[in-house]
Amino acid sequence: MTGISVLVPQRNAGALVAAQVPAVCAVLEPLTSDFELIVMDDASRAESRARLADCARHDRRIRVLNFTPARGLSAALSAGLAEARGDIIVTLPAGDGVVGAIIQLLLDELVRVDLVVGRPHRQGVRKLFHRLGRIPRWMLLGLEVRDPECLVWAARREAVAGVELPCGMYRYLATLVAARGFRVGEITVPMPGRSVALSDGWPNPGDLLAAWWFKRRWRQYEHVELIQSR
Repeated sequence: MTGISVLVPQRNAGALVAAQVPAVCAVLEPLTSDFELIVMDDASRAESRARLADCARHDRRIRVLNFTPARGLSAALSAGLAEARGDIIVTLPAGDGVVGAIIQLLLDELVRVDLVVGRPHRQGVRKLFHRLGRIPRWMLLGLEVRDPECLVWAARREAVAGVELPCGMYRYLATLVAARGFRVGEITVPMPGRSVALSDGWPNPGDLLAAWWFKRRWRQYEHVELIQSR
């Protein structure tokens, strides 16, 4: 299997990441010897950064990107994507969930698409809330991604190469990737255990309009005909 880069954006979750690292390595080692774990530390406290630095000292496959001041999730993901060396890129929240099952599910689905986005199983009021939240996204963007807040996805490098996410735009990564002509899929993923998801704050209508504008801009090039002179 080709190289894999796992990105974990977080803030003040050094202890959780330190517990997560062995589980990630245990899953990836049977698949490939060419993998790395990049932790994007968004202005954590000193004790959290110390835990991460200790992990990196003991394992060269672990790299830590430190941000000061805090930059938020979109900026952290942009930096992680720029630093990633793998042909396949996986993102996970900091936590002690069933990492093995999640990574394997994503990689299995990536056989038929270029980006696969996770969707946690929800019930009751939370499920209703997320269904209502899909309506404006569906009306403007069309692409059906049920949970853009989920920080569990995997992509082929070419699908996300050069992507820079302004604040709040991580929620619309699937839309931006699809607008560039790549295939996007979605699967349900288990999310037990503790997890800490970095965020850019509450979503706002401006982010949705920006995603719509980017989508229209990129699709302008779909009908451009190249005529070569002789």
